[in-house]
Amino acid sequence: MAENTTSVHVGAVLDMGTPMGKMSMTAMSMAIQEFYAIHKNYTTRLVIHTRDSEDSEAGAAWAAFDLLRNAQVQAILGPTTSAQAGLVADFGNKAQVPVISFSATSPSLSPAEKPYFVRTALHDAHQVNAISSIIKHYGWREAVPLCEGTNHGSALMPHLVDTLHAAGIRVPHRSLISPSATDEAEAREVGLMGYGYVWIVTDSMTNFIDHLDPVVVDSMDGVLGVRPYVPNTEELRSFKARMRAKFHEENPGTKPENNVNMFGLWAYDAIWALARAAEKVRAGAQISDNSTAKLSRRLLEAISNEKFSGKIHMEGGQLKASSFQIVNVAGKKQRNVGLWSPTHGVKWQ
Repeated sequence: MAENTTSVHVGAVLDMGTPMGKMSMTAMSMAIQEFYAIHKNYTTRLVIHTRDSEDSEAGAAWAAFDLLRNAQVQAILGPTTSAQAGLVADFGNKAQVPVISFSATSPSLSPAEKPYFVRTALHDAHQVNAISSIIKHYGWREAVPLCEGTNHGSALMPHLVDTLHAAGIRVPHRSLISPSATDEAEAREVGLMGYGYVWIVTDSMTNFIDHLDPVVVDSMDGVLGVRPYVPNTEELRSFKARMRAKFHEENPGTKPENNVNMFGLWAYDAIWALARAAEKVRAGAQISDNSTAKLSRRLLEAISNEKFSGKIHMEGGQLKASSFQIVNVAGKKQRNVGLWSPTHGVKWQ
């Protein structure tokens, strides 16, 4: 470790009682450990102050207030949901402290409107072209979009409908539904998942199929889904193995999930990007000689130029559009059946 290191205090707002929160905490702690094991000569060190939002918007807002006022953090990671992130981003804008979210994917959140909000995840509108291409490839002429009756779902619906219309696909109905985990089972009971019907789910569900109740997964047999594509390299397989081991170490007695999803990878990436950004800022000026606001602005500029997994770049405060994996739910497993890219469209495997 380099002598005379400077601490950069960073807040983390997570839903610690949820699988997502636990996975994110594991990813971040592993990222800190591995980053500084490699970069021993760095003169900065991220110090993470974690707060539990307790799975509520009010909890996330209170956590952000506490971190900014008492811990005097220079950046905030999280929170988990888009609704929580919107509130925390407002705190960040007022305090001029970057809020870096790896899981808030709603199109209603925009770095253009909240300049201190940074999204190290793909927002949901990116995947609508992949969904439209699948429908068009099979020659299906109609689609009925179903989205959760939340701000998140409501924000996605117009993007999806406009893209379907642009592809010549008729949308006779659209519906906002209750965010119930049993919707798929209920659809099967009334015959909507039988012959003549095709279901395509967005990445918000595809990424969490391994976390769903087995009864729900059974009801999804045959469903198609999309999720951001990351090449299945040896590096990625090693990352997942290390994550499972670290999760077991930090959560003894808790069964790790079968797969580490994209949000775990983005949480890990966010720490690395922030750590690199902090060192770049330190190289240009003495952190201890600058106000929190000045440092935070420099961190915001530096992290906006970072690279992420799969050589994805930031653009306008969020990740640029990338390719999507197309998967098919078969029994209790997911099979990769195709790939969609902005340049080549759908390619089936």
